[in-house]
Amino acid sequence: MTDSTVIVVERDRIGRPVQAETFEPGDPLPAWVEEKVPRRETQTQDPREEVKHQGSGWYLLPSGETVRGKDAVREAGFNLR
Repeated sequence: MTDSTVIVVERDRIGRPVQAETFEPGDPLPAWVEEKVPRRETQTQDPREEVKHQGSGWYLLPSGETVRGKDAVREAGFNLR
């Protein structure tokens, strides 16, 4: 089942569309579509809570504070990816 409309376009070897099938929200997807449609990646963390690298060893913390060095980020209680 899908949460949004899925359109699967089959193409020939040079990229021209040969066939298209549309599946509306709530329609069950056949097994062959599940293989062709990539899974969406979902965000697991709020991007506003990330530490941002500003360059030259400076980091902007989610609190708005700017610190220098990875150790200072960890001392402030934040993790780096």
